[in-house]
Amino acid sequence: MFKIISHGKKKLTIKAVGDLWLQSKKLNVKSSSYCNYKRTLEKHIYPALGELKYSAITKSQLNSFIENLFSSGRKDGKGGLSDSTVKDIITLLKSVSKFAHSEFDLKDICENLKLSQLKKTKFRFYPLAKEKNLNYICLTNLIFPIYVYC
Repeated sequence: MFKIISHGKKKLTIKAVGDLWLQSKKLNVKSSSYCNYKRTLEKHIYPALGELKYSAITKSQLNSFIENLFSSGRKDGKGGLSDSTVKDIITLLKSVSKFAHSEFDLKDICENLKLSQLKKTKFRFYPLAKEKNLNYICLTNLIFPIYVYC
């Protein structure tokens, strides 16, 4: 699909590979998905990793990138990103990496990349007494809905 001369592969940056991946997705996904992919690349991935040579990126650099997303990834400077946002960014980066591997026979830089920092969703179980209270509240709101006037 995409022809890159073999000696030119080593010069490809994350941004170049990402742009080629995005180009390959343009006709295969909804326009809203395409826009989300493009925004994620431009807002989060390219500023941090875009100019790095794809073939030279290390797991250590990727781990630092992920840590930075958690600690100070927000563009307004007010802290880190949510777990789900970081997961979406890494999922996109993994897709770009798989594309580079399949199209250009480059290493899959995200292979075996673990997202151990992401919190698992925990389910809470409530005692029967609390469940009865919750049922009562739900039924009360169905029978007597609460309206808020502004």
